[in-house]
Amino acid sequence: MKHKVAFVIPSRNEEGTLPKLLNHSALRSQIVYVVNDASNDRTAELAADYDAIVINNHSNMGYTKSVLRGFKRALGDGIDAIITLDADGAHSVEDALSLQNDFFTNDIDLAIGDRFIANSFANHTTKRLANVVASSLFFMAVGCQSILRRDVSSGLRVFSSSVAKNLVESAKKMPEFGLCYWTIYYCIENQRKIGFFKCRVFYDVSKPLFTKRSEFLDLINTILDFRVRNGSREILVLIRVRLERKQNVVFRECSDYICARYDATLDGYIFSKLVGTFLPSHGLSECIDLR
Repeated sequence: MKHKVAFVIPSRNEEGTLPKLLNHSALRSQIVYVVNDASNDRTAELAADYDAIVINNHSNMGYTKSVLRGFKRALGDGIDAIITLDADGAHSVEDALSLQNDFFTNDIDLAIGDRFIANSFANHTTKRLANVVASSLFFMAVGCQSILRRDVSSGLRVFSSSVAKNLVESAKKMPEFGLCYWTIYYCIENQRKIGFFKCRVFYDVSKPLFTKRSEFLDLINTILDFRVRNGSREILVLIRVRLERKQNVVFRECSDYICARYDATLDGYIFSKLVGTFLPSHGLSECIDLR
């Protein structure tokens, strides 16, 4: 049986990298949806030049909503499986196609390209640290041994149509960068099969890499939602209540709260207790971009 597969590539101001990706010989014969997230450059025009199906956001909707718009269009076109691929050239088309093969060979619902397996962060200690933090926190939230020390933040994935459909229907529940975590949580809760497979990542080693503050805070917010939904009210809920009393908006203006050195303040101490032994002694301010 031949499966109908498509790529969904969320893109914002990627005119410098998108053409090289779309010009790859293996992609020229594929169904490709480029979701143009209100770019200020020629992203949409260039995508169309390479025969991609362009979905234009009229305003900046962000990563999660852009991906889900691509999913909705692909599902409407009868796609059986969807591959997500970053537009910045961080992933290779070869690894994406290999992941597709792993997905169908192992008959699973979600295949994730795991950058830890390939040690792709060897030259990017700040980026690796942030991803180790994400993996550790998420493992603590969902309590599933199979995701411990796995790359839960990877954007290179293959989704079954049924998983993609659920994500589209759950869109309003997700924080901006919560898609990566929400997908895994949904699969665990619904006993869907997940597989992690080796993939590489291609970063410019001459540039320092940081995880954006907004992305990290969305991870925390997603985890809080999981814990509250499951009836667990440990330290995560205490943090949330404290912040809500102070700001009335979860995690707004709280970079000092989350990113302080762990031994510097009471807030830092609380956060260090949350993370436990997963982190080194230095603080997240060294791996999270506070801009």
